[in-house]
Amino acid sequence: MNGILPIQDVLPDEYRKIKDQLRKRDLMFIDQLIVNNSTLFTWEQLNNTLNFTSKGKVPKWWIKLENILIDNYNERSIKQEFIRDYKENSFNTRFLYILNIDRRRSYWIVTRKRKKSTNFFYTIFGKLINDSFSYPNKKCNIIHYIQQNTNDTNIHLIQCNNKNCNSGTWNSSKLHCEITISKSKSLKIDGKILKDNQTWIIKQPIALCDQILQSLVTSNSENSLKDIRIDDTVNRIFLIKNYLHMNEEYIEQLIIIYNQLKDLDINDIIVYTDGSLNRYTDQDNNLHIE
Repeated sequence: MNGILPIQDVLPDEYRKIKDQLRKRDLMFIDQLIVNNSTLFTWEQLNNTLNFTSKGKVPKWWIKLENILIDNYNERSIKQEFIRDYKENSFNTRFLYILNIDRRRSYWIVTRKRKKSTNFFYTIFGKLINDSFSYPNKKCNIIHYIQQNTNDTNIHLIQCNNKNCNSGTWNSSKLHCEITISKSKSLKIDGKILKDNQTWIIKQPIALCDQILQSLVTSNSENSLKDIRIDDTVNRIFLIKNYLHMNEEYIEQLIIIYNQLKDLDINDIIVYTDGSLNRYTDQDNNLHIE
């Protein structure tokens, strides 16, 4: 992984002792610990995004790192001297990429909706109504949940019981508030989601959702892709950069691959993306990667 600020530069005295712990979690850069260029994960949130357990004591090196980086502990905002243009931390899944669902499971969704007669977008959480999901359909329905104000940076949700909710429609037979959402502007929430009485707690900061949602609501939807001409190199690179919602590292790799293939001047190509690097050309001059 590429990054801007190595953890070793911030914890030079501790690094030799903790490098094995960092390597276990594939941590090398402060970039991996920061959300939206300004917010530091909690230890629990970080382990959630890395799919590690956070049981046991919080490590001393993490506490020291917090003391060095954090400016406001309530908001977990970092000091001005450590603010950089860090690479985007991507964790949740674009809902548009979900092809099938297990209808026995619960899926939590976060999206943005435009306030009527304005250009203001606001964040909405909900639980997917599984029967409303169909891959060909661009929209589906969720049960509306409302974010609560709390003293920590996790996301706390309770179900909306407002029959006159401005965001959704009351279902009198199911006794819940429903909202129709666009898949292209939504994320499936990944990681730990716990229930505490009537409250659901998502173990991640709202900023982790906001940074991706902002790019989704300000970009053209997938429906407009058919109108894009990609006759030349400039347009093809434009398509990769602006319409493939992936992190910058993947986009850079795609552009490199495209330029390499363009230079080979091959009209037809079959590519296998299983992660290996063996490449050969068959008798029909098709390039294979397997």
